[in-house]
Amino acid sequence: MGFAKVGLGLALLSWSGGSYAAQVLKPQDVIDAVLSKSLEAERISLDSQDAYIGVERALGNFDFKLNAKTGYEYRESETMTGLSNPIDKTLTANLELEKATWFGSVFTLGYEHTAQSSVLNPVVSMAGTRGSTQAMDSGYVQWRHRLWANSFGLGDRRRFAQRSRASE
Repeated sequence: MGFAKVGLGLALLSWSGGSYAAQVLKPQDVIDAVLSKSLEAERISLDSQDAYIGVERALGNFDFKLNAKTGYEYRESETMTGLSNPIDKTLTANLELEKATWFGSVFTLGYEHTAQSSVLNPVVSMAGTRGSTQAMDSGYVQWRHRLWANSFGLGDRRRFAQRSRASE
């Protein structure tokens, strides 16, 4: 209370254009000036931001994830049997949407495209089993659950609770 009374009585003199100008400070102005220069206040602010980042990182595990993978394989083979293709070129592309849940499961919705171009062995091409180019498209739904490490999401919920308590 005494600090506020002293703050009311303070006047700040500043040099402006060759003359002195008086400025009366309000208690809130004094408090703001002290807090803006305080290293302890800045440390407390940074600690609270750090705890908030930990909570957001824990919640980030439950965001949707989009994964994309591509690959190209060029294979030349020399076999003793003579029945394989001398050259195979394979292109793969994979796109997945993944979502983790609170109970420890991960659901994945995916699409995969595989295209192959081959120089066929004459013996195989005479049999007429397939053409020199092929493509395969497939979609899939996957459900994974780690029973041992994260039994029904207990590990995820424990980490989230610890980070929430740290931010308080």
